[in-house]
Amino acid sequence: MTMEKKREKPSHIQQIAAQRVTMTTFLLMLALTTFTIFFVPNGDKTPLDNYMMPLVALSAGFSYILARRGRHIPGIYILLGCIALVSLAYPLAIKNIGWQTAFGMLLITTGVATNTLPQRTSGRISVAAFLFTFVIILIEIFAPGMDEVPITTSSIIVTVVLGVIYLGFIFYRFSQFELRTKLIIFFVAISIFSVGSVAAVTNILTRDEITQQVGRNQQTLADRLAFETGTELESQIENLQAVASQLETSAEDASNSYTGTEDEILIRILALDQEWRTGPDQGALILKVLNNAIADDLREFQRRFPNHTDIFLTDRYGANIAATDQIPDYYHGGEDWWRTAYNQGRGRVYISQPEFNQTSQSFGILMAVPIISNGNVVGVLRTTYSVSTILENLQTSETSGVFDIDLRISFNSYINGDAIDPEEIPGLNSVSGKYGEIIYKGEPSLVSQYRVFSSADSLAQNSVSLLNWNIIVKQDLDDALQPVQQQTRTITVLAMVIMLLAGLGGYAASIRLAEPIITLTGIAGKIAEGDLSIQARVQSQDEIGELANSFNRMTGQLRDTLSGLERRVAERTADLDTARLISERRAQELQSISEISRTISTEQRLDILLPLVTRLVSERFDYYHAGIFFVDDSRQFATLQAANSDGGRQMLARGHRLDIGKGLVGTVAQSGKPRIALDVGSDAIFFDNPDL
Repeated sequence: MTMEKKREKPSHIQQIAAQRVTMTTFLLMLALTTFTIFFVPNGDKTPLDNYMMPLVALSAGFSYILARRGRHIPGIYILLGCIALVSLAYPLAIKNIGWQTAFGMLLITTGVATNTLPQRTSGRISVAAFLFTFVIILIEIFAPGMDEVPITTSSIIVTVVLGVIYLGFIFYRFSQFELRTKLIIFFVAISIFSVGSVAAVTNILTRDEITQQVGRNQQTLADRLAFETGTELESQIENLQAVASQLETSAEDASNSYTGTEDEILIRILALDQEWRTGPDQGALILKVLNNAIADDLREFQRRFPNHTDIFLTDRYGANIAATDQIPDYYHGGEDWWRTAYNQGRGRVYISQPEFNQTSQSFGILMAVPIISNGNVVGVLRTTYSVSTILENLQTSETSGVFDIDLRISFNSYINGDAIDPEEIPGLNSVSGKYGEIIYKGEPSLVSQYRVFSSADSLAQNSVSLLNWNIIVKQDLDDALQPVQQQTRTITVLAMVIMLLAGLGGYAASIRLAEPIITLTGIAGKIAEGDLSIQARVQSQDEIGELANSFNRMTGQLRDTLSGLERRVAERTADLDTARLISERRAQELQSISEISRTISTEQRLDILLPLVTRLVSERFDYYHAGIFFVDDSRQFATLQAANSDGGRQMLARGHRLDIGKGLVGTVAQSGKPRIALDVGSDAIFFDNPDL
């Protein structure tokens, strides 16, 4: 417990790291806030950016001040709490930003905690951040915010840069983590990478497949509607041509009724046009045109085809012959539609772009067909065809309301008169004849566009083609990719479960793998403290088990080595004690010799000196007997002159002497060399003396 408490105590290094991390966060968020507020367009940022980023910057600055004052722990808690609050606010308010926020929060929180807090505390905060990431992702999937801001390249770059910076903070402290923590991080990282990669690849492949499928359906529908629209126009032209074929004689007779030159005829027609314009509504000329058999036939056609209005017939000069309704002009030879339909007498089908009719308050298109007799144009039949029929056909062709259908009638407008956003025109042009993902009417959409066409053998083919109409089939990208989104939700939830299980499995595996190593570490510590009796328990036959066996062998060798060292030390100590005793004894002997020498030098009388010497030698050197022999002048005998023992005194009393050359004393007397007999009983020159 004492070691754990010491480990959890904040260090001065962590306080310095807290100052560094909080200042880095403050500067990063301050720069990001400045860039977001002043340089990012409102359409590319969320409503929260102008408030949340400054809040994080302020909290980081306040945390730095607390760290400078020695209170970095509360400062870090304030910063992490602010980051958690901001990270939760984004997915609740903004759609399509949860993933970005979740992983950014995870990296920033973990990077800050691991560098500034005690390891156990930072571990708990990292686990909490990991679980909080799951919460944010679940909010993004099942309860996203109402507002949606598209993910921009700049936002991705900012997220990546922040992630790299705080990931660097994590790697900076990675070597100082406990083995168990490293293993958990490894397992979780592997699970995130593997499961995330599989989920991402699956989503991408599924998205591409569904996009292609929906796009092909749109292409097929756009192609069909383009042909049906062209066929509708072709059908109306054919109806007009059927009526025109019945009016050949009437138109030819009217055209041949004029006399004079072309100029004279034109002057008379223009005069009639002036009368038509300025005369009363019920004037004779108007009544003549409205009330005749041809006009009745035209009204019958109108009754059968009510989408045709303002039907009238002109002669080869452009003058009215008959009409269903009173029209503004009598002469039409100068109008574009008439000149196109007349085509210098060769004839041509004319179809106009939609025009707004003030009378019917609707859009209509002008249709004109030439009336040809004997190869010559003798008249022109014109009508105004309501585009409502075309629009109705397009609307009823929608597939259960899945697709939106638009008719683009020119480069920059729709059939209802609405203008096309100039910024979207390049995108529309890019999907002509195919499909693609573009911004359409302000929304990310899957769009297909096909040009309106008619049958190859139709007389109206060229006229329909010249209209340059395009059928646009559109579906919101969210709706088109709804199966992908549903699959993404499923895969994401499954991936989160797998990652959570991987985290738990990593924790369990880390305990299983790290526990023997931690145990061996503890054993090594006890061995370092001197406890060589401890043994590592071998729990497996893998490398860890082999390491435990090696530890046990090493411990045994250490015990043997130390035991031998102790024995050698004991022997050496004994030798030293013996040497010390010998040295002490030698010193005593030298001292005794010195005393004896002083005695000899001070005493001149032999009868006193010799007994004194034997006594001193016996006492000082611990000999039970000491004797002094003198060699006689003939050098035949060594006679005992002094002795300290009782036996020696008895030998002195009887005049004890020894032959020179015999026995221990006789040999020394003869050779003049000292001799030591370590075992007198086995000495070859032993002389048996009963007194000793």
